[in-house]
Amino acid sequence: MKEIHSSEIFDGPDWKKSLSCNSKALYNGMYKQVGRMIAVCLIHGGVEPNFFSERLFLQVCNLKPSAPDIEEIVDFEFREKIKAIQSAQNVEDARNAITEAADELAMLGSLRHINTLEDRDDMVVAATNFLLESRLRDSVQQFKEGLECLQLLQHLEQHPSLFREILMFKEKPLTAKDLAELFIPQLSPVGTNKRTLENRIVCFWRHWLLDVEGNIQLVISEVFNLVPGIL
Repeated sequence: MKEIHSSEIFDGPDWKKSLSCNSKALYNGMYKQVGRMIAVCLIHGGVEPNFFSERLFLQVCNLKPSAPDIEEIVDFEFREKIKAIQSAQNVEDARNAITEAADELAMLGSLRHINTLEDRDDMVVAATNFLLESRLRDSVQQFKEGLECLQLLQHLEQHPSLFREILMFKEKPLTAKDLAELFIPQLSPVGTNKRTLENRIVCFWRHWLLDVEGNIQLVISEVFNLVPGIL
């Protein structure tokens, strides 16, 4: 799954990845192959992906995509050029910004002459939508064909809410309970003096975790300092 996460068919931030536009991967069937690998891994209880972007999640679950967002554009330079077009205060400034992005817009088939700021807005929406949705249609379809392996895609489409936390990253704060469950005390037999002392120690340990729950990183650091060689 680590190799899949960093493969060439995905693009974007580490925990919000979308499919990349890769003609070679599409021709070689790599999207389908990776989809199969993910399906087999999930069906057999393997490591969860946890890195799909909201848009990729909606695409594979056959749900209506959200409106195109400029912030989703992975190419930083092109994203800044689109932002400059969008934030232009008048038609002249918008035309100048469009000229700066002319090569990229021409490749997307979105380059056009504008007469009003409304024309400018339509062009930005069209370019962003094509970049995030239309040009990836074949890649998404091939990826979904791979997810059909072992009927995973069918379950994704029928129960998307159950798969959201499996496919998408959700930050979960570390709690005292989580840390306490990492340690299993080896206790002496019931009724012995040692067992009585050990019970008190376990009680103190759990109370301490609750007291410092808001700063678990400090807890971990202190544990390592208190118990040399714990690693």
